[in-house]
Amino acid sequence: MYEPATLILLQMRKEMKTMLEASEQSTTRAVTDLDVRMQSIKQKVVNLEQLFDGRISEATSILAQNLREKIESISLWQDVTSQTIRELNQSVQQVPNDIYAVEEKQKLLKLEVESRVSTEAESRIRDVENLKQELSALKQRKTPQAATVEDLQEVQASVRKLAESIQTVKTVLGMKIQSEQKQRQEDVKRLEDDIEELRKMIKPLLPPRMFVKDDNDKAKGRDAENDTEGVNRWSVYNTYRITGVVDVASQFYIVSPTCGLV
Repeated sequence: MYEPATLILLQMRKEMKTMLEASEQSTTRAVTDLDVRMQSIKQKVVNLEQLFDGRISEATSILAQNLREKIESISLWQDVTSQTIRELNQSVQQVPNDIYAVEEKQKLLKLEVESRVSTEAESRIRDVENLKQELSALKQRKTPQAATVEDLQEVQASVRKLAESIQTVKTVLGMKIQSEQKQRQEDVKRLEDDIEELRKMIKPLLPPRMFVKDDNDKAKGRDAENDTEGVNRWSVYNTYRITGVVDVASQFYIVSPTCGLV
């Protein structure tokens, strides 16, 4: 049998062994848990790296696109600015010519205004002098006697009577002219009808013997002219006399479309 001290030592060893085993198991579990946690943290880090890479790539792409747009905008702005500067330079170069043209126009306008003012002033001075002369002439004349109210009323009455008389004469003359015009138109119509009847009566051609002499009459002629012509001058004369009267009558009475009988 063991001694008590030895027993105590063995018991302590056994307890130490048990404690070591328990500690070892605990350490193993802790290491295992730590490994699991490390794997999880590692996966999270990988995920974060991927996320950061994606975000950085997207941000880089967006930044590049924005940068290109800004560069294009700056280029366009430079073109527009260059064109504007060229136009401004042209305008600035044209300004002296415009200023010279304006100065010339101003000089011409000033000369024209001065000329007009001078002419107007001279005209006004002449008008004033003429007015002074007229006033002097009026002052030298004798003042006529002013018209009275009775004189004015008498003149007004005379004017009214004259106007009434003129209106009456115009009315009477108008009526008389209309009546005379109507009467003349009726006379002309009757005369035209008579002339037309006469023309109808003399229109048929007369027999040739009325105008041409027979052979016997030619032999009896008094002169050579009558013998050669062979025309019955007496018949021609009578016919011409009848038709001439009609033509003269028709030419004597002429109807005007506006005034009636002429």
